[in-house]
Amino acid sequence: MRFTLLQSLLLTGPTLAFGAWFAHRARRESRTALFAFIGLAAYAFSLELADVLTTQDYSYSDLGLMIGRAPAWVPLEVPISWAVIVTCAMRTSDRLALPWRLRPLFDGLMALSLDLVLDPILSASRAVPALGGGCLTGDQPALGGLGMWIWCLPPGEQALWLRVPLTNFFGWIVVVSLVSFAVRHAARSLEGSSPSFARTAWVFARNLLGALVAVVLTLLAYRALVTTPWMAWAVLGLAVAAVVLVLAPAMRAARRQNPVDVPVVAFLLSMILPYGALFYWRGQGTEAGLPMAMAYAGAIGVILLLTASPYLRGTRAR
Repeated sequence: MRFTLLQSLLLTGPTLAFGAWFAHRARRESRTALFAFIGLAAYAFSLELADVLTTQDYSYSDLGLMIGRAPAWVPLEVPISWAVIVTCAMRTSDRLALPWRLRPLFDGLMALSLDLVLDPILSASRAVPALGGGCLTGDQPALGGLGMWIWCLPPGEQALWLRVPLTNFFGWIVVVSLVSFAVRHAARSLEGSSPSFARTAWVFARNLLGALVAVVLTLLAYRALVTTPWMAWAVLGLAVAAVVLVLAPAMRAARRQNPVDVPVVAFLLSMILPYGALFYWRGQGTEAGLPMAMAYAGAIGVILLLTASPYLRGTRAR
């Protein structure tokens, strides 16, 4: 699938603009913040490239600014989007002043909630005979959302949320939680000193590589052990429930009424509201049926609540 120049600009332009702003903001804050943002983008690109080269669960459409050659290519917008999303999640949990070890879990839950809204409208899916051959083209039509990327659905694939494999959502909470921990640990390791460029680069590279290895091992174990739709739903449900139960006491004591972080809130709302509305405007809600349409509305409510959580009434920021 190929988009026109105007379509590509409309789909990727806002994220690229926000990415430039957050990179500029990080550069002004500190070298550590800039390395964190660049490291997040590099980490995301490594994961995306590894996926399109190996498992080939999905294929990216031509969005203009592509890295690599079809079908093993990744849009420039994707790693930048990852970096901005994780940065926004981390800034939100920082504003809440959650215990340090719990912040990565909040970050993973927030990223998952956002993807539950975005993936069904931004992606599409196509039935394929088997994984491994890509799915940009095929005998079956691509169904679902806009088709920025196409999910390859082999015969019998039923573990889906609005045509998106549940593996993707389990991956989001694992990937973001681990990379958040890696970046936070790297930043904490460099606190109270004036590290050189080389040391800063080494600490971030070491931690991000460790997170990457942990992600790969976790997802390999998931693919080997989770073999039926009910298992996929159970694992995802238990993972989310465990995170919520662990976070609940800390969220009740979280710091509220913070000054609004305008770029963070603006980015998240620019993703949630237009694409959430587009899901229903394009008729995907009707196609999915009332229960799933209501579940999608619930996902929108959750990510809006998490976005607003540092600014609600409660214990005032000091």
